[in-house]
Amino acid sequence: MRKSKIVMPVVLSAAIMLSSLPAGNTQKADAAGDYILNAKIPYHDFYAAYGADTMKGVTDSGYLDAVTSATVNKAKMNEAGSLCAGTYYSEEADGSKAYINGVVFPVIVTGETKTALIKNGTYSEADFSEAVTESYPANYLNARIEDGRMVYIAPETTDTNITDVKAGLNTNTRYGDYQISLSGGGIDANIAAGVSVVYGVIVNTAENNSYPMYTLENIWRNTELAWSAGFVTETHGCPLRSDIYKSMMGETITDIRYITDKGNYNIDIEDIYLPKKTADSIAADSVSASDTTEITARLLDMPASFKPEVTIQGCEAVITQVSSENATDGTVNYVYSIKADKIAPGTYTITASDTSKEYADILSTVDIKGASVTFDGNKLVLNKPAGGDSIANYLSKISKTEVTKPDGETVSYLPKIGKGSAVIANLFDENGVLDWSAKYESVKVTGGHGNSQSEVVDSGEVFANEGTYTVSITTGVYDTVTFNIKKGGQENPGSIGGNKPAKVLIKSAKNSAKKTITVKWEKTEGADGYETRYVTGSQSKAVNVKSTATSVKIKKLIKGKIYKINVRAYRTADGKNYNGSWSRTLKVKVKK
Repeated sequence: MRKSKIVMPVVLSAAIMLSSLPAGNTQKADAAGDYILNAKIPYHDFYAAYGADTMKGVTDSGYLDAVTSATVNKAKMNEAGSLCAGTYYSEEADGSKAYINGVVFPVIVTGETKTALIKNGTYSEADFSEAVTESYPANYLNARIEDGRMVYIAPETTDTNITDVKAGLNTNTRYGDYQISLSGGGIDANIAAGVSVVYGVIVNTAENNSYPMYTLENIWRNTELAWSAGFVTETHGCPLRSDIYKSMMGETITDIRYITDKGNYNIDIEDIYLPKKTADSIAADSVSASDTTEITARLLDMPASFKPEVTIQGCEAVITQVSSENATDGTVNYVYSIKADKIAPGTYTITASDTSKEYADILSTVDIKGASVTFDGNKLVLNKPAGGDSIANYLSKISKTEVTKPDGETVSYLPKIGKGSAVIANLFDENGVLDWSAKYESVKVTGGHGNSQSEVVDSGEVFANEGTYTVSITTGVYDTVTFNIKKGGQENPGSIGGNKPAKVLIKSAKNSAKKTITVKWEKTEGADGYETRYVTGSQSKAVNVKSTATSVKIKKLIKGKIYKINVRAYRTADGKNYNGSWSRTLKVKVKK
């Protein structure tokens, strides 16, 4: 562990940004003639004042020393108490992207420096604003002009030491290659979100390296830090910088320094070794569940010094190394057999750990597929399930259920509330029996990031009206199940009332080729043919295509248009055609 330290001055010239502010708005700090300004300081110059180089290891001449935010509004949330408090931003001319360029930080200048900054009644060497205090702030930088440019200098101060802090390391996170979450000790009282404005964080290692972190990209809610070493390259559509952090792999973090509006804090943690990341991977193909399910896992391009131990989460299994093969580039490929008895269908995580602890764990998932499922007119039925499979397991894997009502409207029901607004309903009991009295709730979710609130804005019956409904159930590890049901005289899937065929179960409609949409549907028992209808625009005339196959290609369409498509079956008897009901309507945009 590293003890708290004295901060020595570091001098580096700032990037020049133009702005205007009347000279009389500055606040005088004391009788000695010092003045307080709030300065927009680029990240490079800000961190240089504290001895951390934001350009370390950077070789790209086009490197952008700023945080890219595709979610433009987040970058603009820089007011006190907001997500990016203490920062400033710029954005593209078309408003498509924003950049967090640095921090708005108190600086102290002498009267001589203030005078030198003034040219024709405006400041010109940096972007300044009026300070709201006439006394020295709790944290600040000294500033002066050298060779016509601004220089920022950290005063000699002693950090406040915070001990008994827990630092959890995650090497498999979607926010980067490494993530550290801090909790306990004096974190909540001093630097938690809403308590302090965190301008910057510096992670120090036993190898005497200091790594600067940036708001939003690396610092989240003050106490969560994440960064890329070049393997996870983006998050939420935004690129992650990695050049300056690649050298962290294999180093040991000793302490973490926070620069806040209340002063500087040294977070004294237990040393954390950062295991190396590699480009290796685990490949495992999906398999179907059986009484004894065998998964073949392949560890590809492993470093020669990586000593693998393979485990699978969520079940008991016998794991055996089948083979190993040295590649010409010095890496090693391994094959493992994973056998589990009566495993329930689902998605399982396979982990390859390095027993020497030099490298980070490698994770991958594999799907164990379940038996086929049908609806018998009353309940869902598993067809030839293997040991470990059950209808209860199937129900637990439902991700959504789409119901097309008799009037053609399709509603997507979720089994439970997630992160966003949704319509919630469960259509079956614990035995898979259809609940004709199933209720739905339309839930609106507002807020987020730990402050979300949900409100039921609508509710009612799923099967409120008489007529034929099409139900389609989606899961991750079972095939999609689609069937028709009829309220007011239930109709089994594929059944025929007199000469009239059942409602077609349409499977898909896709823009498969240039100005072409391919439509596919399930074969309907008793149908002699099918009719496909496609319409564009509210006033357009329907155009019908007849086919005896269970798919059709609709050609010579208009690029950019959205087409509404549905299908019905017909049966010919005694020289007369009897049409079934139209299927649910799918909307397809012709993109190519």
